[in-house]
Amino acid sequence: MQLVEDLKRSVEARRRAGLYPQGLEDQLDEHARQFAGHRVAQRDPIPHLRAAIEEVAQKRDIHRKVIAPTSSVPLGSLVHRTAERLQRRHLEDLATQMEAFAATVTGALRLALEVLERPQQDSQMLLEQLDAVLERIRALEAGAPLGGPLGSMIERVERLEAAERQRHFDPFFSNERFEAAFRGSQEALRVGYADLADRLTDHPPVIEIGCGQGALLELLAERSTPAKGVELDGELARLCQSKGLPVEERDGLDYLQVQVDGSVGAIVLLQVIEHLSHQQVADLFLLAHQKLRPGGLLAIETVNPQSLYVYARAFFLDPTHSTPVHPSYLEFLAREAGFSGHSIDWRNPVQRDEVLTSDTEDARRLNDLIFGPQDYLFLGVR
Repeated sequence: MQLVEDLKRSVEARRRAGLYPQGLEDQLDEHARQFAGHRVAQRDPIPHLRAAIEEVAQKRDIHRKVIAPTSSVPLGSLVHRTAERLQRRHLEDLATQMEAFAATVTGALRLALEVLERPQQDSQMLLEQLDAVLERIRALEAGAPLGGPLGSMIERVERLEAAERQRHFDPFFSNERFEAAFRGSQEALRVGYADLADRLTDHPPVIEIGCGQGALLELLAERSTPAKGVELDGELARLCQSKGLPVEERDGLDYLQVQVDGSVGAIVLLQVIEHLSHQQVADLFLLAHQKLRPGGLLAIETVNPQSLYVYARAFFLDPTHSTPVHPSYLEFLAREAGFSGHSIDWRNPVQRDEVLTSDTEDARRLNDLIFGPQDYLFLGVR
């Protein structure tokens, strides 16, 4: 009973949230009434056809009636016998043909009846299954407990939905405000990505997945390089669109999937890959190799997990980060996916006043380990 009560509360919550169209229950009730009425009013033609076939079979015997040999007319019997001998041969031949024809018709009708009964039996089975489903629905509406596989399935779905609600992150603040606080101003981003924009001018058209507020797209537009942005966050997508930038609110991998093979000049992800799942990262390389033209670029900037400074200052600032991605792993994926070459650019060095100033070998090793560059740019060549 507790499962049913939980299910009722879930349905009611979805109804209040507007997830069900207006009047849906009335429409379902009306469809159910029409379906039930149609089934009651429908006439089954099979028994009537069977009876008609049996009537044909009973009447298929051909009676060979001949002229009676007796007569009250003088010499009538002689005339009758003479006429009977003349027509007997023709009557026998005609009767044989009619019997063969009747047998053929009866056989064909019985075969037709057999063919018609097969879908009728399937339909009856389907209707019985529908009746069982309707009975379960009526039991649910009446508050009867649902057991068996259906009840177990509903319970599992409810648990999964609850777990997903707990895992999903829906902050009260905007991504625009978050980027302004921790990634720097748009002007600072434009300065930081100017060299990348210059490199991409030879690889149109460019697709930027997770374009944020559109700093790179603005740089590409200034260089007359055809580019398209894809942004999952609706607020950021609308912000880019208000600037006149060609940005679509959509999942980046889904957008990449529908592109024509070999039609893209460059695919760019700036501080995005660390938000993806392990499977999405692997899928990205296969998709990029498929969609890029020969010589095209896959450009991925992400935090450098080889620098311990990153973990203390940058990576865990963003609660939506999934897992840091090692540059050696990206190189491995590129080789396995079939890329012809790749390179790594180390970016965003730690400020000098925070690193060790000693010139000893130990100090240099600690600087490499602790205060290495905060980001790296992976460039894969199709």
